[in-house]
Amino acid sequence: MRLFDCDRECRDGHGELLDEQRARRGCTRLDLEAVHWLIEPRLLLRYLGRAPNPGLEGERVSGYPVDWKRPWEDVTDGCPRGWIDNPFTLALRPFIPRRTSTGARDTNYRLERCDDWLILDAVDTFIHEQERCLAEIDEQRHDLATQRDR
Repeated sequence: MRLFDCDRECRDGHGELLDEQRARRGCTRLDLEAVHWLIEPRLLLRYLGRAPNPGLEGERVSGYPVDWKRPWEDVTDGCPRGWIDNPFTLALRPFIPRRTSTGARDTNYRLERCDDWLILDAVDTFIHEQERCLAEIDEQRHDLATQRDR
């Protein structure tokens, strides 16, 4: 299942966009007509890999306690789907080297020939975040295995 799936969460059974649902989630899609945001934070409170922040200890968002080790994204930024599937991030995909089954990266000749610092920095950031995400998944799997072995 895809997180923040626009078709599942913001369309009716006939494929029509539901502006009320988009407003409640703070739709950030650039390819759709803008809606006035009336964000309901509970619809956006999901951990998406934001770095731990001890300064958030004891904080609450719309009545929900924040886990500073796994904080949610800032709901005032709206729905993350628009930030994930925007023209810039989609244009970066051909430059991102694929991960092999051993964790190494395949050679990406397009990236090797690139001298645009914006693309290079964006790809470097993407790779860093992807590796951090995979490490988080491995840690969760290890924690689950440890709990089962008790």
